Amino acid sequence: MSESMPADLPNRGSNAPHGLAWEPLDSEHILACERTSVVSVFHLLPDRYVAGFQNHPSPCCKEATNLDIEAWWTNAAEKAKGIPDLYKFHCNECGVCHARLCVGGNHPTDPTKLDLRPFWEVR
Repeated sequence: MSESMPADLPNRGSNAPHGLAWEPLDSEHILACERTSVVSVFHLLPDRYVAGFQNHPSPCCKEATNLDIEAWWTNAAEKAKGIPDLYKFHCNECGVCHARLCVGGNHPTDPTKLDLRPFWEVR
């Protein structure tokens, strides 16, 4: 721990606990959908999510068979809306976690521009 940081405060230098892509300082995330393989929910994922990991520079992170996904609400207000707004993709080969934070919603005047956010149950 650095000398400039009081001993009773946790080290928040990186703002990312090991294994998480992003974590708010007050840790308000609420698990919406348990971690499962991307392959098992592939049919639920919007094309832009698939394109996001297929365009990744690391070869292992491009393969759906190497990835797990979990969905979170960033806080209680988002949970009240009912649809998760944070998706974390975990690469089982390299251990990296990639996050996709959703903001906004459906387009107010164009019904073809939907903000599709997947939701699943692990049984």
